[in-house]
Amino acid sequence: MTDGETDQTAGRLNRQLDIDKEKLKPDCAACDALCCITPRFEAPDYQKPLGVRCRNLDSQTLGCRIYQKREALGYIFCLKFDCFGAGQAVSRLFRDLASDWQGEESIERFKFDVFVLLYTQISNHLFPGRQLEMEADPESAEKLKPFLEAAVNLLGQDS
Repeated sequence: MTDGETDQTAGRLNRQLDIDKEKLKPDCAACDALCCITPRFEAPDYQKPLGVRCRNLDSQTLGCRIYQKREALGYIFCLKFDCFGAGQAVSRLFRDLASDWQGEESIERFKFDVFVLLYTQISNHLFPGRQLEMEADPESAEKLKPFLEAAVNLLGQDS
C-alpha cells in the first residue's frame, strides 16, 4: 500500500468516525472483555502484559472477579479505560461472523488485532497525540483493513 493509499484509507475511516460522539460509549455487557485481555496496564500488585488475559478475568463469565474492589486495589487503569465502543463493535463483528474466539488462539489474536486497530483509530481521531495503552502493528493494519472498516460501521449501533 502506498502512502497515498494509506492516507486515503485513514481519511475515509476518520470521516466514518465523525458520528455522534455520544454513540462512542462502551457497553461492557455487549463485549467479550477485550479491554481485560488486549492492553497492558499496571496495578500495585500486578503488571499485565499486552495481549494476556488479566488474572482477575473469569474465563467462564468474562466478568471481573474484583470489579467492586478495583479502586481499593489500585486498578486505576480499569476504572479509567474507555474503548469508545470499540470492544462491543469488534465483539459483535466476530459474533456476526459466527466466530467464537475463546480457546481458538488464531481467532483470538486476529480479534485482538482488529480491536487494537479500531481503538487506535478512534483514539487518534478523538485525541491526536495521546499516548495509547496499545499499538497497532502496521503490517496487520493492511491485512485487517476490511475487518476494521466493518467494525467502524458497527460503532454506535445497538448490540
